[in-house]
Amino acid sequence: ATSAQCGGESYVVYACTAGLLLPPPPRWQSFSAAPRLFVPPPGASALKVSRTRTTVDIFIATSDHFGHGLFALVTRVLNQLYLARRLGLEPYVHIGSFAFTEPQACESGPISYYDAQRGPNLWDYYFEQPGTWRPGDSVARSPPRVGGRGGEAGAAWLPVRSVQVGDVDLISREGPVQTYGLPHTYAARKFSTSRAAAHAILGTHGARLVKQSFRDAAAAISGRWRERSGHVLGVHLRGTDKTVRRRVPPEAYFPLIDAYLGAHPDALIFLATDDARYHARMQRRYGPTGRISSTGSGFVTRAVVTDPRLAGGTKGDGALLDALLLARVDFLLKSDSAVAEFGLWLNPRLHWNHLDLQVMDRFKTQPLPRWAGSEVVRAFCAGLELGCEIEANETSRGSEKFCARCLPPV
Repeated sequence: ATSAQCGGESYVVYACTAGLLLPPPPRWQSFSAAPRLFVPPPGASALKVSRTRTTVDIFIATSDHFGHGLFALVTRVLNQLYLARRLGLEPYVHIGSFAFTEPQACESGPISYYDAQRGPNLWDYYFEQPGTWRPGDSVARSPPRVGGRGGEAGAAWLPVRSVQVGDVDLISREGPVQTYGLPHTYAARKFSTSRAAAHAILGTHGARLVKQSFRDAAAAISGRWRERSGHVLGVHLRGTDKTVRRRVPPEAYFPLIDAYLGAHPDALIFLATDDARYHARMQRRYGPTGRISSTGSGFVTRAVVTDPRLAGGTKGDGALLDALLLARVDFLLKSDSAVAEFGLWLNPRLHWNHLDLQVMDRFKTQPLPRWAGSEVVRAFCAGLELGCEIEANETSRGSEKFCARCLPPV
């Protein structure tokens, strides 16, 4: 038995083999009760796949939690793809109508982005498959390197030996692609490693995996931005059911947005938010200037991911387009969210051109851009305080636990 993450209840985990994956791993790789999947022992070289391979093992990447947003699903898939490449397995992604977990587990439930009319595999709505194998195939091309795609030149067609899955939660916890940092300091090295690993799989602006139709739509919208301006500020506001981290309301963003607009007279704002309240507050402040645009106006709900009233296709399509557009801005203001982080995965330049407003250390571990000015830290903390008061009045949850706060000045 193992403990579920949602309340400490226990449930039975069924296992077919003693190891995490069926194919024998490299000699130096062992799987213990708590394996370090991505850290080879001292002196080990990069994993080498045998050149005398005669069969292919298929690894199916999937989702294990009904409550994950679209990009939380993607984060977990990317870590599974990374592991599959490291172990020389041919990956295939399948996310069906239900989470792939034990039926008695609290993580079990319907995937809210699933739409039977669009097909049986949610992944195929938005992304290309990373390899050549499809369910029912008896042969597949030998897997490529990390960051490559199946069917590369010179790859041989080989018979399929096995089709398998792994422990999604374990692989994701041990994997290199991570979304959340620390609340009181900016983990630059961790994020640099994570973003590089994700970019190697996804490609620039998602060229390796994101469906062409979505990439074309984002390119068309950003092209219209560039006809008007050479400076586009991306603003991502995560609201509704943000509970893993405390909220950072729009008022905390205002001083930084004002500073950017003041430094760049032609600047435009691209706003991405799931929260209709946040969208309205941004529009009241910047709408009259004609310098703000967005693809939608957010949702009136306390749980955008799991609200059954919201069509999965509508919110999934909008979230992907927003993330692709965030990757095309010149500077990004964000808090903890897989949506904004996906944008950074697609555009490595944004690693040095963004601020994470989730970090409450008064920007001591993040270099402020020259356009920000010396007073922006104080104004940011004051705006955060004001925004949290609004949050307390608009919700029944209160603001202390629910909303972020700046650390006291040192």
